[in-house]
This record gives sequence, structure tokens and C-alpha cells, in this order.
Amino acid sequence: MTASIERHNPDGVWKGRAALYNHCVRVTNATTTLYIAGQLARDEHGQTVGVGDIRAQTAKVIENIRTILRAAGGDLPTSTIVEVAKLAQPDLLIEIESIAAL
Repeated sequence: MTASIERHNPDGVWKGRAALYNHCVRVTNATTTLYIAGQLARDEHGQTVGVGDIRAQTAKVIENIRTILRAAGGDLPTSTIVEVAKLAQPDLLIEIESIAAL
């Protein structure tokens, strides 16, 4: 069976660079796998949520992941945490990427 690859930017997440960046890639073959790009604490307009507040930023990142998963027919997967020294922009405190099997 040949795999099918679809790129998605569902409603509810920022689409500012949709020509170059996709929030989610869905690969369908015997099972469906979603590769979700690292999500930041940004609303659907690209504005940073909760500047200086790690709890608010974490909640927004998880909300973005849940939005992407639900748009594809899934829900939150298990998680792994890895600490990094800093992100590309100083107002961003957290980034989470994920992979989901549906």
C-alpha cells in the first residue's frame, strides 16, 4: 500500500507561514500517523500568549496540540519533556512537538 501524505493547518492555530510551514503532516497507510510541528504559545493570529507566564504558555501549547489532533480525529497522546536553554524568541518559554497514531 502506498502512503498518502497530507499537510494541515486547521482552524484555531496560526496560519502565518502556511506556504512554508505546516502544523501537522498526516501520513496514511496501514495506520495513520500525525507528525505535529513544535507548537508555541501563539494564538490563531500569531500573537504570543502569556508572556512571562510558563503556566499560561504551557496551557496554550497543549490547547494548540489538542486543536490539531481533534481536527484529525484524535486527541491528546502521551508526552515526553526535554529541557532546552532557550527558544528562538525571548517571549516564548515553551515549545512542544508531538507524534500521534490514529
